[in-house]
Amino acid sequence: MSNDSVLKQSLAALALRVTLGAILIYSGLEKIAMKDGNWGASWAAGLWQQRGDLPRGVQNALNKMWQVRETKDTEQQQLNVFRSELATHYVGTLGKELPAGLGYHGVQFAVAWGELLGGLALLLGLLVRLAALGVIAIQVGAVATVTWASGFSFAEGGGWGYNLAILGMCLAILCLGSGKFSLSFSWRAKQPPAPQPKEPPAKEAPVQETSAKEPPTKEQPPKEQPPKEEPAEAM
Repeated sequence: MSNDSVLKQSLAALALRVTLGAILIYSGLEKIAMKDGNWGASWAAGLWQQRGDLPRGVQNALNKMWQVRETKDTEQQQLNVFRSELATHYVGTLGKELPAGLGYHGVQFAVAWGELLGGLALLLGLLVRLAALGVIAIQVGAVATVTWASGFSFAEGGGWGYNLAILGMCLAILCLGSGKFSLSFSWRAKQPPAPQPKEPPAKEAPVQETSAKEPPTKEQPPKEQPPKEEPAEAM
């Protein structure tokens, strides 16, 4: 893989980690720091109570109407009754009760701190694949217990489209990893390279001995050369 491709992959992983980490940290802190939330162990009841309140715009309109008009005691009582009936009707139209799974304090504690710690791990780039798996488990549980029955569209009071977006980001992080701009990469870069195992010396092939011994060669006696004829003396 070229250096340009590695840089693009690391930048993509960084953008995903920072964005998703910021979302999860905010969501986790909101549950942990909630009033009467017991450090994340009982945030669900308070959150469902807030969802049952009248929208802020409706409350502001009622308060403004109350302040503008110089109402008498009887009219103030009627406004209070109207506000109460309106809130009751609004809660009835939502039709949402606290899911049975979130009734356990251990589950609420795990969700709140899982989002916070998972978001910090993604933001810093430390154990990002493990953090992504934990977030996937939380989002699947949220869809199964809370948002699936409400539908996909936000306009109709739904919301599992948000969970689907988080799941897609987590799957992308599982594929990309932490990238070069992370604590995991910096820690691995500082580690000394692992020693390579030494190869054993090559063994020499044993010389195969011949089973049958060759008979010793007999030395042949040197051939006798014929005597040289001496030239006859001149008479």
